[in-house]
Amino acid sequence: MEQLIDGKRENREPPTAEEPEAPAQVVDLMAALKESVAKARQSRRSRNTILVVSSGHGVRRIHAGTL
Repeated sequence: MEQLIDGKRENREPPTAEEPEAPAQVVDLMAALKESVAKARQSRRSRNTILVVSSGHGVRRIHAGTL
């Protein structure tokens, strides 16, 4: 950083940055967020479901939030 400041004071051109050999991998943040939300919802559904067996009525599925 000091070299840049000194060069500016002496009216020298700043050094150019080297181009990277390979472009960096670009991540689609919206797609990653949607995938994360979908996984969280699926996980929540499987944890909040309780199977209750009642005689004469078979098996009923009741969500934990309704208990």
